[in-house]
Amino acid sequence: VQEKLGGMFRDGLLKAAQTTGAWIITGGLDCGVVKHVARALDDAGISARMRSKIVTIGIAPWGVIKRRERL
Repeated sequence: VQEKLGGMFRDGLLKAAQTTGAWIITGGLDCGVVKHVARALDDAGISARMRSKIVTIGIAPWGVIKRRERL
């Protein structure tokens, strides 16, 4: 059931982003819902041209960024 729900979420997210031009903003970590967002983009098989039209921004917590002292 969870896999089916995840698939529905991924399909809906991509359709919404492609048809409305909405930006996808995440917490920047590969877990939970964010993992489904990343998988949606990977599994969709969309062309590089189409992917360049979908804006995705991941904002990770400062504490998990490696070598953050360089920033």
